[in-house]
This record gives sequence, structure tokens and C-alpha cells, in this order.
Amino acid sequence: MLSLSIAPSLAGAFSSFERHGESGDVKPMRAFVAGYRRSFRRAALVGVAVALVVVVVVVDAYAVAGTAVGPLLFPLLGVLLLLALATAANLLVGITSYPGARLAALAKASIFLTVRRWYLSLATLALLGLLVVAFSRRPLLGAAVAPGFLLFVIWNNNKYLFKSAIEKAEHPA
Repeated sequence: MLSLSIAPSLAGAFSSFERHGESGDVKPMRAFVAGYRRSFRRAALVGVAVALVVVVVVVDAYAVAGTAVGPLLFPLLGVLLLLALATAANLLVGITSYPGARLAALAKASIFLTVRRWYLSLATLALLGLLVVAFSRRPLLGAAVAPGFLLFVIWNNNKYLFKSAIEKAEHPA
């Protein structure tokens, strides 16, 4: 149940980064709380969707573990899991960066951008992995120092995905 609050918290952090980038002199805690409140419903939907995908993938992996098709399906299930995590991070940045956009449109764009710019999505996944390792190996370092830096890089990476797609749509070659 606690894991369902991760997505709105990430949206609050990304919103804080967004506000700081716009005005530069924002108090981070106030911006976080405002972003958390503003994007809670949409981010919670993303969190629930990702949690459901993770549960389905894990249950499917467990179901096919002892069968003959298990080794064939494990890579597919792993890719689906990674795609869901990278798309969720991208979608949370989209929610905070473009609050007026519809969630369905942002979800489509996030899936497309996650697959199209796969190398940036891999960087996002690597940074999320570093965040998990920092929390599990050194809890104090993982809770105090690493999240701010790593989440800022994740936000900036995914913000670039959206910005480059919008610029490309506005100025086609």
C-alpha cells in the first residue's frame, strides 16, 4: 500500500524541479507540497497502473517458471516490466511539466517517446536502479543525498524527451 504513494511523491519532486527551473527562487518544500496536491490524482492513477503491470508480470513469470515456454517468455516479461517503469517515469514528468494536457495524450506520448528514445529510457532505468541500490545499501546516503541528485537527472532527462518531441513537431525537417 505504501508503494502507491511513490508516484505522487515523484510527481511532487518533479514539480518542485519544474518550479525551480521557471522562477529560480522557489522554496522547495512549498513547491513539493503544491505539486503533490496538484498532481495527486493523475500521478496516483499512474502509480496504480504501474503496480498492476508489475503484479501481472510477476504472476505471469511465476506461472510459467516451471513450464517449457518459461525461458521464452522471461525476456518478454522483463522488457514489459522495464517498459512500464520507464514509461511511468516519463509520464510523471509529463504530468508535472504539462498540467493542462490530457492524461491519455500524455500516456501515448510517453510510451512512444520511451520506445523511440530507448537510450534515454535506459539511462532513466539505470538512475532508478542506482536510487534503489542507494536506499538498500546505504540507507542514510540513499535517503538524504542521492534522491535529490538522481531524481533531478531523471526529471531533466525525461523533460528533454518531451521538449525534443515538441520542437520536432513544431519545426519538421
